[in-house]
Amino acid sequence: MGDLNYYPSLQKHILFRRTFSLFSTLILPLSFVSAAAFVSVYNAAYTTINENYLIIQGGGIFMNASLTIKTSQFIALNLTVATWDVTNPPWIILNVNPPLPPLFTTSGHSMTASKNGSYVTIWTSGGLGNVVEYKFLYETWTLWPELAELKASDNGLKAATDLETGIFYLPSGYNKTDMYVFDPNNPTPGPIAAGPAPRVGSTLDGNSPLGVGHPGHVPMPNGYDVGVSGYTWVYSAYRKSFILFGGTGGVGPYLHEYRIAEKAWFPLVRLKSERG
Repeated sequence: MGDLNYYPSLQKHILFRRTFSLFSTLILPLSFVSAAAFVSVYNAAYTTINENYLIIQGGGIFMNASLTIKTSQFIALNLTVATWDVTNPPWIILNVNPPLPPLFTTSGHSMTASKNGSYVTIWTSGGLGNVVEYKFLYETWTLWPELAELKASDNGLKAATDLETGIFYLPSGYNKTDMYVFDPNNPTPGPIAAGPAPRVGSTLDGNSPLGVGHPGHVPMPNGYDVGVSGYTWVYSAYRKSFILFGGTGGVGPYLHEYRIAEKAWFPLVRLKSERG
């Protein structure tokens, strides 16, 4: 599967060049297609790989006020190309084998990249509560067992990755009330149809380490309503923290920082200078 001769387009386009360990360089087996092969959508899941590639999955096609067609398309945009033809940007359609599980023909979901960039994880909520990993090198899906706490949460949640540890965080993803915390490192989920359930983070109360026991969760910031969604959520490598902006509901400060080392939220406010 990793033979470049198996993917003729890679002889022209060297895709996803990223060293993810001291010993190996990942060259992902992807096929290049023209921009006409897919459609524009809204509410898609998306992430970036090392800021070199934008990955987009699913989303809705707006037909009219009462009809939206949900898609399962899975595409990438090569951000490393020096110049673009605006009529045919460097889009890539990712090969999928086996096909994407039907539950991921959806919109309003979220996507995260792994710490080393070798796979992405797609998260659904709002009655679905399913999580699936896509490994670029093998072009295969790994479906997690259904997560009840994520299923009980609303649609429109966003996940992000702590790039120091590889742990995933989803505000309001734990029964609508708390932030869900997943440690994918111990161990990884089983195969798509069977296998052991993923062991994810325990509660972050200091009594047990991440990677052991039940899923982790921490309270949302003070003043946030139950079931907040539609927010902006991003990891800051410079600050080694997460930034939460806005959302559907909540009072008080609209901008918060979750400081990972302190396991606590802090409102971000502009301090008035002494000179006014």
